[in-house]
Amino acid sequence: AIVDELVAHGEVRRGHIGATVQGLNPELAQAFGIRRLEGVVVTEVEPDSPADRAGLEVGDVITRVGDRPVREANDYRARAAVVMVGDAFEVAYVRAGEPRSGRIEVGPEEFEKVPGDRLAAGLSGARLQTLRDPEGGEATGGVVLLAVQQGSRPWQVGLRPGDVIVAANGQPVRNMTELARAVKRSRSRLVVRILRGGAYYDVRLAR
Repeated sequence: AIVDELVAHGEVRRGHIGATVQGLNPELAQAFGIRRLEGVVVTEVEPDSPADRAGLEVGDVITRVGDRPVREANDYRARAAVVMVGDAFEVAYVRAGEPRSGRIEVGPEEFEKVPGDRLAAGLSGARLQTLRDPEGGEATGGVVLLAVQQGSRPWQVGLRPGDVIVAANGQPVRNMTELARAVKRSRSRLVVRILRGGAYYDVRLAR
């Protein structure tokens, strides 16, 4: 797949599944009400990610990704590390003791791009994405605004494409999941800190 990407695009375009997992141990299995110890438990699902659209939820136990069985966290990470843009594969998991399956589809330029209105009314008209290292695909700290519609709420308060949200209501934001969590904890007040051109600015948004 990596060779195909290089031939087709001249670069490796790594995909992103959008699920955070943890290996099972007796304590974790008991906390989630899981009887088996093989597989990995989903601890976070990023909004509007391929994992989210495939139906995965926190507490699901993934047992297979594509044609590879998943018995521990390293099995999952090895498969996730070679996911490329355009890949599609089945994921088998167990929820409440019932075997299920879903289809992971990593669409063109799929890096958990999320419409702002899925997070907060004050971000309606913006499109956001976890800021990632283009080489390794790892989160590098923050959520970048890919686009901001002119005249929208975020545009009116001064947000622009390229701004990077690094905190919300005083809590650090390293990825989309942490931003969504901060928004969920907020009530009517939502203040985001953005990084623009090496300087930081605080912007108040509608919840």
